[in-house]
Amino acid sequence: MEVLKSVYAPGREPFFVKRDQWGADLIACRAASDELALIQTKGGEAARGGTFPAARRKFAKFTFPSFVQRWVVAWAPRAREPRIVLY
Repeated sequence: MEVLKSVYAPGREPFFVKRDQWGADLIACRAASDELALIQTKGGEAARGGTFPAARRKFAKFTFPSFVQRWVVAWAPRAREPRIVLY
């Protein structure tokens, strides 16, 4: 779900910047229904915490239809399973 964009600056060689599309790292769909999930993943120290305000701000930049779910999947260090937060 990333887009790679080239950035040109005067007097420098071009460099590339990666940006998430729709604020998500992954997209998932269920074949049997009309559900779609956009998933932002967090790991390591970034997975600690509660509400993930940066992910919430990324999702808030876009308007989604009602069938699109927004998830943050956080896998903290030494955790046995991830924590899933729905927005």
